[in-house]
Amino acid sequence: MHINRTAVNSSHPPHQSQIRFVKMNSTKTTLLEKQPSSELPKNNTLKLYILSLVIALSLVSAGILFITTVINFQGSNPSSPDFIDLTPSTGYSIRTICSFTPNKRLCRKTLSPIISSDNSALSLDYVFPQENIILRSFQLSVNQLIRLTNISKHIDIPELRECQVLLDKEMSELNNSVASIQNNHLFRQEVNEYLDRFRRMETYQQACLDKLQASGSPKIDEIRLNVQKMRRYMSNSRAVLLNIDPIVEKIYSSTSSSEQVDHDSIRTIHSSSDERSYLLYFINWLVVKRVLDHPIPESAW
Repeated sequence: MHINRTAVNSSHPPHQSQIRFVKMNSTKTTLLEKQPSSELPKNNTLKLYILSLVIALSLVSAGILFITTVINFQGSNPSSPDFIDLTPSTGYSIRTICSFTPNKRLCRKTLSPIISSDNSALSLDYVFPQENIILRSFQLSVNQLIRLTNISKHIDIPELRECQVLLDKEMSELNNSVASIQNNHLFRQEVNEYLDRFRRMETYQQACLDKLQASGSPKIDEIRLNVQKMRRYMSNSRAVLLNIDPIVEKIYSSTSSSEQVDHDSIRTIHSSSDERSYLLYFINWLVVKRVLDHPIPESAW
């Protein structure tokens, strides 16, 4: 109810007033009555919304933390069945290695059959530090070269004795040097020495060829062909020794710049072995694989 006090006209005494009752709108009264009660649900809804948002964010954070922990665990545990090997493909690694060699086609033809036909060797029966793979591969190569030089030891040709002695001397010193190296750091310090020995070995090979040709041996053409093959593989091996760091960097580069690598077709061979092991097989086989397929006859020297 609203009390309306109005001034009385001049006929009434000044101290008297008239009270008049005015009926108010019922709708306004209802709104006034409901207004305080409507604020409570709004406040409760806002609180529930904030609480739900906090819970949702907490769950998301916990989920992210859990997933990160699982990924880190699997990344540090290669034996996990869900471990993903991110090493480059075999085909790309071979193309990268061969792109640094002067005889690329010969390099690819040499590497592809070896890896495909000898997958058991890729697993390696013994384990050694990854940084020493190139050292071990070079030691194996020296063993194979010694095997080749031993072919002529029992051949009695006077014209070849001098160059045979020099070649055997170089191989023996090279073998002793490589056998004494125990880690990759020391091996890299001796790379220049090994390259010099390769050059001297080529000189002695040429001296043997010249003297054999002067002797009029009918085996000169066959021997010259085998020496030329051996030199091509030695040339590729020398190129790899000179470019070990660029090769490894290019294989494991995050940018897939395959356009910079030689694009001749090559069959991709899948292997779970570390891609750097292909450097082992490159140096181990590149020098001697084809030469062993066509050895120099013992009667030729």
